[in-house]
Amino acid sequence: MQYLEAKIPVPENCVIITKVEYEELKKASTIGDTMDIKEFSKRVGRSQKWVTDNILKNPKFKKRIDVQNGGFVYYRKDGRDSYVFLRSEAIKFIENNFREIYKF
Repeated sequence: MQYLEAKIPVPENCVIITKVEYEELKKASTIGDTMDIKEFSKRVGRSQKWVTDNILKNPKFKKRIDVQNGGFVYYRKDGRDSYVFLRSEAIKFIENNFREIYKF
């Protein structure tokens, strides 16, 4: 096997890090990000009304996803259909419950 040695200048405003470090930094930058029902519905691939009726107001799911029960969806107290989702957990939920979500 042959090797080539090279010296490549790195600008003062840049650093070189490992891919693992890069992935960790990228992940850390999204911690705590939220999404609204529009984005959640788009990720599920259904309308906002369908998501509201079949996921958010479905007792089977609501029990697991409501922040009051340790979940990732904040339900407004005034009864209006307005929700805030913790993005990272919402994405995991969609992936982990794909079959159950699409039974409807």
